[in-house]
Amino acid sequence: MWLITRDGFFNIVQSDDDREKGLLTVKARKIEDLERFKQIVNGNVASPIQTSYANDYHFRIKSDKKAVVEGVASMVSAIEYSKTKPVLHKSRSGIYFQVWETLADLQKDNY
Repeated sequence: MWLITRDGFFNIVQSDDDREKGLLTVKARKIEDLERFKQIVNGNVASPIQTSYANDYHFRIKSDKKAVVEGVASMVSAIEYSKTKPVLHKSRSGIYFQVWETLADLQKDNY
């Protein structure tokens, strides 16, 4: 699952090994995003931030699935804005807008 939020951009997946342990792997392209995510899940992580520049996402943690679900729910509960673009971090708004614009192509089939 790709998750683009004010707190960062995350890719959340579950490997076969994770499933047996009740864990999710949370990946990010920026280490600061995972630092914020650790706060969002109240530090409930099963591993320190792992760094590998050989991987597509350089940074990752494993976290209890229930903690991730509750953390994501807390991000949703905190939404108090009517438009997303104005609340994005200025340094990323251009990149996020490019993603938004690319994904807008999905609805071209509707016309």
